Amino acid sequence: ASGMAEAAFTCNWINESRYFKKSIKLITMRSQNALQFRIYGFFDIDLHQLTQVSIFFYLHAGYPLSHKKKECNQ
Repeated sequence: ASGMAEAAFTCNWINESRYFKKSIKLITMRSQNALQFRIYGFFDIDLHQLTQVSIFFYLHAGYPLSHKKKECNQ
């Protein structure tokens, strides 16, 4: 959402319908606030942090499984 408001505003919205203009306004307003998740009611995490944690666990959970498969095939 970092460049979302700017991208929406700089599109060619001036000659568009009323519905389109209202949609651009909503996109611009909604993208001003960062998306945050509350984990188990204890702490907040933003989208970037959630992505980083997901990648970390995906990579580390996948490594032991692929390593064990190689050992079994030998």
